[in-house]
Amino acid sequence: MRLPYELIERIQVFTRWDLSTSIGCTRFAGEIREVVGESISANTIKRAFGIIKASSKPSAYTLNIIARYIGYADWDSFLGGMITTSSMFNRNPVLSLDKIVDGQSVRFRYSPNRCVTMACIGRNRFVITESLNSKLLVDDIVTAFQIVKHSRLEFADVIRNGKSLGAFTAGLHGGITGFEVIPTSV
Repeated sequence: MRLPYELIERIQVFTRWDLSTSIGCTRFAGEIREVVGESISANTIKRAFGIIKASSKPSAYTLNIIARYIGYADWDSFLGGMITTSSMFNRNPVLSLDKIVDGQSVRFRYSPNRCVTMACIGRNRFVITESLNSKLLVDDIVTAFQIVKHSRLEFADVIRNGKSLGAFTAGLHGGITGFEVIPTSV
């Protein structure tokens, strides 16, 4: 038996892989191994998420590892957290953009195959200096406050050719896959 849809939907928020596909479940298994240090087979995940037909419910072992991946002590804590909280702690790496100084650059990546570099021009404002496969263009000016790995990146405003285009979200499907501060050259 597969997990209920609302639980699958909640778990999907924490991974960049599409858990409704076989390849997504296989990649999710690898990511669990990397993040938690414990293994669940790809087929076990496929059964839990309904890709492969299952005759029984996922084991407590499987559910506990999935819960640890998303930051809970165990499956019961995850279920309790769904019911009793509207907030959560996030253990993913965070970059506070207010710590970036003028002239310093930040590069971030998101699926599929997008890479953007932006240089700080002051007070959480950045100019896009490189853009690969993104809707953001070189010379766009953006305002952002933080980058969180595996979360969406929200830009409060994008200015192109002196005109505000409004807010922009990068990483809608799977979040930001990586980021780095680029050292300033001397």
